[in-house]
Amino acid sequence: MPAERPQLYDQDYRHFDTLIWQAPTWASAVFTFTMTTAGLLLTNLEKVSLALKLDPLPTLSVFLLAVFVVLMLLANALVRFRLHQGALPAPAIVVRRPWWQPRGHTSLLLVIFIESAVLLSFGLYCAGLPIQASNAAAIALLVVLFPILELWVLNTIELQRHQAQSSGATSQPTH
Repeated sequence: MPAERPQLYDQDYRHFDTLIWQAPTWASAVFTFTMTTAGLLLTNLEKVSLALKLDPLPTLSVFLLAVFVVLMLLANALVRFRLHQGALPAPAIVVRRPWWQPRGHTSLLLVIFIESAVLLSFGLYCAGLPIQASNAAAIALLVVLFPILELWVLNTIELQRHQAQSSGATSQPTH
């Protein structure tokens, strides 16, 4: 009988890995639905205005900004999943990445932030803010908030690993 191959990932690690991959998938689905809905609304402004008996742009703005909040909540869930996974022992195998390539988890969080930035800019613009102010808010989200959050996550995971190593558990970085 052939020897059973050892598991590279334990069940808990695999559970959080699955959740980590699901968060940006849900975010992208919600983003696609939202942008499609906004596009349909904008191409039929007169019909929508007559049907709703109100100006559709403020309604669209509220919708876009509400979905922006939903995507930020999904980003929060992704961060929480990463922190939970970071507290677990790392898998037995470490896949090295080139120095120029971002971590997979970083890229997934960035996808959510880019989609959120588009919704924020579009929502603020529909609310009546000048395009420069709307874009500045989106750029600030990407250039200020995203790096701060990502560095905090990486530092927190590293701290968790040091604490686990000092308590006798072995853990390696995940990539």
